[in-house]
Amino acid sequence: EWFHIVAWGGLAELCKQRLHKGSRVYVEGRLQTRSWKSSDHHRHYRTELVAQEIIFLNDHEGASQLADRTKQRPDKTLANVATL
Repeated sequence: EWFHIVAWGGLAELCKQRLHKGSRVYVEGRLQTRSWKSSDHHRHYRTELVAQEIIFLNDHEGASQLADRTKQRPDKTLANVATL
């Protein structure tokens, strides 16, 4: 399943530089739902994750950063995030 991720400012610039197809990332943020009406007058909805933190997992530094983070905050494990 794919998720729509929104990033702004410096975080968006980092994503532009470091992300490519197949990149692995850990993302924390808040959910937002947008709606709009198309030219054929149908209402559309999209739920997005507005990124507040991104850890790039493709390199060793990112993987160890995530491991440190889960040790510090055991209530925010990947298993808990996956159940959203």
